[in-house]
Amino acid sequence: LGYIDGQSICGYQLNNKEQLGKGLSRFVHKGKSILESDRSSKSEYVAIKQFYSTNESKFIRETLILQRIGKGTHDSDIVTLPRIIGAIPQLRILITSPCGMSLRDIRIGKISGSDVKDFEISEQNMIEVIEALEQANISQFLNLLMQ
Repeated sequence: LGYIDGQSICGYQLNNKEQLGKGLSRFVHKGKSILESDRSSKSEYVAIKQFYSTNESKFIRETLILQRIGKGTHDSDIVTLPRIIGAIPQLRILITSPCGMSLRDIRIGKISGSDVKDFEISEQNMIEVIEALEQANISQFLNLLMQ
């Protein structure tokens, strides 16, 4: 994920490299892209981790953050409507840098201990995921990293 360098995320220009870098220290998990919460060790994040471009020989990694919604224990300044994703309850999309995704190529993984478990998801639910991702914006990304 070399393009997440404080300069641009899928074309979005970022001026404050420290803001972007905050919270990115634990970034790689068995070669997969994840972000972990700095606020609470009990916070559970998942990432839609990877997808292919139209040229499937060109592998592209993307990190899209989801936050598990606790019973009112995890407050957030990010204004994104809660979304139920397939059979994965109490998850909502927080932020993303959407660019060039293909529905059939997206994978969702849940971080559980040291494992990353994959989930299957229906096409309709994935469309809802994409719609939610499109509502996210770069200011929400920065708000997350600044928490």
